[in-house]
Order: sequence, then structure tokens, then C-alpha cells
Amino acid sequence: YYAQEEYDDAADYYLAYVDASADDEPNLPLAYYNLAYARYKSGRYDDAITNFENALDDPGELDSKVVADAYCRMGDCFYFKKDYAAAARRFSAGKTFAIIGYFRDTDARLKGINNPSAKDADLWKELIYKIMH
Repeated sequence: YYAQEEYDDAADYYLAYVDASADDEPNLPLAYYNLAYARYKSGRYDDAITNFENALDDPGELDSKVVADAYCRMGDCFYFKKDYAAAARRFSAGKTFAIIGYFRDTDARLKGINNPSAKDADLWKELIYKIMH
């Protein structure tokens, strides 16, 4: 439903999954994230904020890029609600988690993972560029 931009229907299915899941379900944080995104896209910002917070309360194995995106989308929700101070706090957290992800990626690439030929100096330059922009 999400791909067809039927966000309310998608949210209903994500909510059904969340409600049927045990608290220790490993995919629960991702389900909350997806539920939050569907509600965000349908303009249900209060519900989206709650669901993003649910995803972030115990993110488990969520990728740092997903965590960063969740904070940024929460910032968007607060922005659209005209709560600019709350939005700014979420954007800062989102940027912080994105930078952590950049460091992890660069560390792996410096160790040769998914990097057959880039020079260390080029990887460091790329990292600094990502942090600054």
C-alpha cells in the first residue's frame, strides 16, 4: 500500500503487525519506523511522532541511517506543527546519528570492506565532506 501512496492503508497494516508482535520481536523497531513514516506521509504528525519515538526507544539493530532519518522525520513533523524548537532538537540528533554512520562506513572501508582501491586520504576527504554537508 505504501508504494501505491495509500498511506492510511499501509499504516493500518503496520499497526496490525505492531499490535500482534511480542515486545521482543526483533523487527518491531522497524515496524514502528514504517508505521511512523506512513503516518507522516498522510499528515498525521502527532501519531508519526509517537511512532518514531517508539522506534527510537529501543532501536535494536536499526541501521544508524534509519535512526538518523527517524530523528529528521520527527523534526519535519514538529516543523509542520510549527514547533520549531522541538524540530531543531530532532534535526541535531538526526545529523549526529548520520555522522556516526559515516564514521562506521569509513572505518569499514579503511579496513578494506567494500573498498578494493580507494586510498585512505580519499576516504578521509569524503568523510569530512559528508560531515560538513
